[in-house]
Amino acid sequence: MVAALALAGCGGEEEPAPVAPAPPPVKKPAPEPAPEEPKKPIKAVKVEDPLEQHLRLTLAEPIEFKDCYATLGRGVLQLSSYESNEPSKYPAVFIWSKVGADTPKALEGETLDAKVYVQMKKGETPLHTPDGRLLQLKITKVSDTMIAGELIAGELTEGVATGDETEERVPIKGTFGAEIK
Repeated sequence: MVAALALAGCGGEEEPAPVAPAPPPVKKPAPEPAPEEPKKPIKAVKVEDPLEQHLRLTLAEPIEFKDCYATLGRGVLQLSSYESNEPSKYPAVFIWSKVGADTPKALEGETLDAKVYVQMKKGETPLHTPDGRLLQLKITKVSDTMIAGELIAGELTEGVATGDETEERVPIKGTFGAEIK
């Protein structure tokens, strides 16, 4: 019976049945795009006023002080992380520079040679600029009550400097905004 069905329409007098057109190819749906990662909100970058009171140093790790004070007199500019004659909190920073100016405003734009002392804990020997190697202090902005600038990268050492190049050196750089006292 299968053979009879297979032979029907082959060589017989009947016209073959019209062949229906092939169905259009099935379009595969396009792959869905990967879900977009949620967009992270853009954080507003706070542009700090250089005259805002601060002292930020980078040694082996960053150290930040909310307070910084400046005094100018007798040809010396002093910056410190403490207001009184002695630090009450540690770490403590003291920066000393000879100047030829009598007023803070006259220092604006100047680059000064400076000695730097950083005492991490009370009773510890402070890190300091090696003998004969001063760091540079760039005064960038001055107002009636504030002085701002940067401590250009340099090195500190611990203990008494011997001039021996094998002394351990600690890199330092930073910025400051000091209240003028």
